[in-house]
Amino acid sequence: MYEFKSENFFSNGVDLFVHKHTKDTSYQVGPHTHDFAELAYIYSGKGYNVVDGHSYLLEKGSLFFVNYHHSHEIKVTNPIVQIDILLSPRFISRELVGCDNFFDILTLSQYNELGDYTDINPENITLSGQELIFAETLFDRIDDEFRAKQLGYESVIRGCLQILISIIVRRLCGTSPPPPKIPSEILDYIDRFYNEKLTAETLSEKCFYNPAYFGRVFHECYGISFKDYIKRRRINEAVRLIKETDLTIEEIISKVGYTNRSEFYRVFTSQCGMTPTDLRANSSQPVQLDKDE
Repeated sequence: MYEFKSENFFSNGVDLFVHKHTKDTSYQVGPHTHDFAELAYIYSGKGYNVVDGHSYLLEKGSLFFVNYHHSHEIKVTNPIVQIDILLSPRFISRELVGCDNFFDILTLSQYNELGDYTDINPENITLSGQELIFAETLFDRIDDEFRAKQLGYESVIRGCLQILISIIVRRLCGTSPPPPKIPSEILDYIDRFYNEKLTAETLSEKCFYNPAYFGRVFHECYGISFKDYIKRRRINEAVRLIKETDLTIEEIISKVGYTNRSEFYRVFTSQCGMTPTDLRANSSQPVQLDKDE
């Protein structure tokens, strides 16, 4: 069985590699192992993660660990957008150097509330509601920081990972929030058609709710209004296009679904703390979309 080696991913003395990418249905990497741990999150799509012969459903909100030297493979049934965080336990804590199990991290003093649950390997967890939105923001921040590699980026990523680990600890201790009343498939739908005109009427029909009730429940479920979620999705894509493509700002405005240039600039500046022009001039600048209107 093939084993991926950390030396092919880690560099400059940093025991970490972050990669956000898309796996389509032609993706084929058979059962394999790593000499590092993998934490992954699914933004969209569907498939299965087969770990040591056990199959786990992957969908939007799925978060999974693969311990080092454990066999796994991904089977894609609908194109998956995924972020992989490959790391050595050393990246989280020097206390873990030489440990036999990555999940020993859960027994560190700052996680001792896990108690008797330390024998459980969190191979697959499905996030939902506000927890999903919050975790996705953390993964976006990790990706942004790793790409930019500005001063202190390792500390920022380490902090984000510690928060994500705490979310996992809560789940293993049985303190997860109640299931959402609006399914995560609605977020999938918005993520696919964010650049089109989406209304409460359009989205509520998919939940068999009336529009007013849908809007209220969406906010209760995800901690953000559906209109603000659509704005954030559009601006997040605009940030990516500004950083990674040569498209003009005008082309990007149209591509992400805005028809009014002034409105786009207003929302972009409000959420990012800078104009699109400023970001293009300094494309390595990490951006955190934490300013909702």
